[in-house]
Amino acid sequence: MAILEGLAGSSTGLEPVCSTGDCEYPDFTSLGICSYCEDVTAKSTQVCSVTITEKLGNTSLPVDCSYTPPNGMKIEPQLTRSPWTSIANLSLIETENVLYSVSFYSAKYEDPALIYTTQNTTKWEKKPALTECSIKWCAKLYTNNYYESTSRRSLVVTKSQVLTASTDYTGDGYFTLVPNQ
Repeated sequence: MAILEGLAGSSTGLEPVCSTGDCEYPDFTSLGICSYCEDVTAKSTQVCSVTITEKLGNTSLPVDCSYTPPNGMKIEPQLTRSPWTSIANLSLIETENVLYSVSFYSAKYEDPALIYTTQNTTKWEKKPALTECSIKWCAKLYTNNYYESTSRRSLVVTKSQVLTASTDYTGDGYFTLVPNQ
């Protein structure tokens, strides 16, 4: 529940117990969730083909392109796409020893109605901007923690480290998170 509250921003946090009014606490590491977004347009591949329709003899046909970002997830937008296309992947996938619990891609097309004609036979559509956002398990290190009765409090993350699934999987449906090496 604490993880869901943290993601939703509704967590009120835990108040420290301090009987004297001024307390210092030892450094500690906590399981957390880290997120980031990255432009993966340049690292992605684009494959385009002309979609043959039932009506032969057309002077123009829709272009069908698919995109594969670095993690291998294939993005296949619909031909009747809007300028913005988003795809979410909620399955667990492992890429470069990082276990993603959620991956989200967003693509912005310059021309959502691009068609293939005799005038543009050698030029496919420009690759859309692809952005990958991920949420990952991580360990968060808290240092120099204190609480003062004058309502001053310090609880600051000084280091975050992504956690990956251990290679010692036993097949019981559980996995162990270890620091990314």
